[in-house]
Amino acid sequence: MSAPPHREVHAWSCSPRALELLDGDARHATALEHGYVDVGDEVLWVSPSAEARSPLSIQADVVLDAGWHGRCGEGRLAIDGLELLKGPCFDPRPLVRVVPVVTTKIALDPAALVGIGPGLTPLGDDVWCGYAAGASLLGRDSGLHVPGLGLTTLVSRSLMARALHGELAEPAHALLTFGDLRPLQTWGSTSGAGVLLGLALAVARYEEPGTLGERVGGARIALPVLRWHGVVELRRYRAATPRVTPSPGRPLDGVRRAER
Repeated sequence: MSAPPHREVHAWSCSPRALELLDGDARHATALEHGYVDVGDEVLWVSPSAEARSPLSIQADVVLDAGWHGRCGEGRLAIDGLELLKGPCFDPRPLVRVVPVVTTKIALDPAALVGIGPGLTPLGDDVWCGYAAGASLLGRDSGLHVPGLGLTTLVSRSLMARALHGELAEPAHALLTFGDLRPLQTWGSTSGAGVLLGLALAVARYEEPGTLGERVGGARIALPVLRWHGVVELRRYRAATPRVTPSPGRPLDGVRRAER
């Protein structure tokens, strides 16, 4: 059988963690379903330009078939004849100008929700990520730690590791920076609602008096798997957090395209 044809593609943009892995020592890579790539103890996500980016993203319009093998590192992801080269860095840590606030008391412990729910990112893990990222963005330590292997999926564990640094997918940026709840409400079957609830839990736990401003929106959220439903309000946040790194490339392009 002849070798697959060689093709070189430059990524539109990359998350900081993706760049670290692409620039690091070469390691084995295996393509999984839905564009995810197993690079050992974590995953990257080769996300098309029409999709909102995540903290795991290498944004490129290529398709990887599950089961393909290759190498990640030394400036590229080389897999089955494709060489995906790094692109500009985007910042997965949002600027916080708006925060979600629950109108009723919530008795949920994010640490106890790990692995609850189906899918690549179980609902309980999405809440965990929202809480961990929210705490980081508010300048606090959530006290959470990435759960061990076997407690949840590799995709979730990879996202959890980034959430501890305040990194979230772009639908959450639309909410926290622009006060637009729609991208998060339509992100995945339950992922957006889970992250929203986790962020609201962090605000309830860590928000300082006097930092909440006027109401700018809201929605009713129902999560039967967690036996919770209630109203989440959006409020102006008066202690806006600065960006850590600049965001060249295509910031929020995926969110805007998804809304069309």
